[in-house]
Amino acid sequence: MRAAGLEPLIPYPGAREKWPCRCATCGKEITPQLADVRAGHGCKWCGYKAATAAQRMSHEAAAAVMLKHGLEPLDPYPGSAPRWRCRCMKCGAEIFPRYTNVQAGQGGCRACAGVATGDRCRSPEAAAIAAMKASGLEPLEPYRNSTTPWRCRCTACGNETSPRLNNIKKGARCKWCAGNAVDPDAAAAVMRTAGLEPLASYAGTHAPWPCRCLTCNRSVSPSYRSVRGGHGCRYCNDTAISPESAIAAMRAVGLEPMEPYPGSNRLWACRCGKCGRSVKPRYSTVAQGMGGCRWCRNSGFKVDDTAVVYLISHAGFGALKIGITGTDDIRLAHHRKHGWEVVTVVTMPGHLAIVAERAILAEWRTGLGLPPYLSKKEMARGGWTETVDADAVDVPATVARIRSLAAAENEQVGA
Repeated sequence: MRAAGLEPLIPYPGAREKWPCRCATCGKEITPQLADVRAGHGCKWCGYKAATAAQRMSHEAAAAVMLKHGLEPLDPYPGSAPRWRCRCMKCGAEIFPRYTNVQAGQGGCRACAGVATGDRCRSPEAAAIAAMKASGLEPLEPYRNSTTPWRCRCTACGNETSPRLNNIKKGARCKWCAGNAVDPDAAAAVMRTAGLEPLASYAGTHAPWPCRCLTCNRSVSPSYRSVRGGHGCRYCNDTAISPESAIAAMRAVGLEPMEPYPGSNRLWACRCGKCGRSVKPRYSTVAQGMGGCRWCRNSGFKVDDTAVVYLISHAGFGALKIGITGTDDIRLAHHRKHGWEVVTVVTMPGHLAIVAERAILAEWRTGLGLPPYLSKKEMARGGWTETVDADAVDVPATVARIRSLAAAENEQVGA
């Protein structure tokens, strides 16, 4: 054992038994058998190292492979797998490829490889120039690649633009001719031609542009695109209502506004000039001839009439709906036509019907926190805001609640 460079650590155990020893060369503890040592074997660790050294490529041979691929080694050969510090002989960059990748044709300088790939995929300059000229663009600088903005001059409008060749091949054209770019002075001239004096700098085709109408002297903010499309001051074009006009419309139906104009679709506190009651109609409904004082109007449901509070259900939707109608049953007939079934119908004075509907909706929305269950898609003709999930409410309790409200003491309510 000592002749083989191994120092026994325990007494001899037998020729075929493992014998703990220490290698005099590497210092590691091993357990060879005497028979194996006699056959020429020794420390397995030193054996592995010797075998690897015998198989390992020399620095000169490995460096020759790297030089063949344009890489100059800067450190001794570290082995086939570790990264090897080299310099690219083409661009001069310091890189760290693996010998095994370079030998397989997969490694090298990534920067130079990317440039080579780009050169292979790059459109010929003559073809690129021809494509631009075919689209009415005259190049003002050398061609780089298809994804880089290329400064050109449009032969149609004379403006300078910087499109990408890729976009031109897909059908794009001069941004000035397409209306995607606008000269601020030219845009201001278009606005003035439409009777609008700009009050701020041009901010973009679609951006609201504060202006003063030269006809009605009101402040408006149309976009340049809309004005170019034929629109202008929304007041002069009757697309907006002024507070004065809205007040005049309400007074025309006998309503005196009690607060400033809130907007066409918001409740507007008014006093009826006929009965003196306070009401809250919307300007939009009054303008359509459907609004006014609930007590005095000549059409639609009036609170002094006898009304019907109904509760209906839809098995397919799994929904419940509360509503008010007159005694003619037209609305209920419409709902039956669309698959609704009547749960209960309670007749009561109109003002109590309004109280009953609001009370049930308050219990659903505020008390139970339940939102409308259906949408306009299921109820295109309206009524979806008074729906609720049928499984989320106590239907018998809701029916009892409606009946108790019908028997309640008569009380006056506003619209």
